[in-house]
Amino acid sequence: MKNIKLYAKFFLTVIGFSATCVSNADLLHCGVHSIRSIYIQGNRDDNHQHANKVFAHIDGQDCNGTNQLYIDNTDPNSSAILSGLMTAYTAGMRIGVYVNTSKTIPGGVQIAILQLVK
Repeated sequence: MKNIKLYAKFFLTVIGFSATCVSNADLLHCGVHSIRSIYIQGNRDDNHQHANKVFAHIDGQDCNGTNQLYIDNTDPNSSAILSGLMTAYTAGMRIGVYVNTSKTIPGGVQIAILQLVK
């Protein structure tokens, strides 16, 4: 009986930790970085997948396999994120960034949360 209770506690603990990990699996914290450059792209005649996106090239370690972050120009928060990126870049501030790991394209990962850091 004692072993059954021990196994039950272990099993419930594992399920609890697994549920927490699964619910946060698509959001990745990439740390704090400096912005090296910003690309603001409109429609492109070559129909490139980077068209209509804002890209920020960051320093330091890769963020989910790349050091390029993007936001679609059609995203409801693209103006706010672009404003934050430009403010950080011109003021020499660093950014803390979280990205959506399920929203990647070759050469970029989608910005989910942007933090300006002094």
